[in-house]
Amino acid sequence: MLYPAFIEVDTDGSTSGWFPDVSDCYFAGDTLEEAWEDAKSAIEVHFELLTQNESELPTARTM
Repeated sequence: MLYPAFIEVDTDGSTSGWFPDVSDCYFAGDTLEEAWEDAKSAIEVHFELLTQNESELPTARTM
């Protein structure tokens, strides 16, 4: 399943973002590439924790 992400790039090139369909899942990096790697890691860890806690995984919106 694919989850959309919002990404903001600051004037210094640093990047941060979040997944609107996944509560409390954020990512950041000094570059867009670093932020993208952090995003993949953040959502993976977030879903692992939800699974461990037997919580329901969020539904991704259709695009």
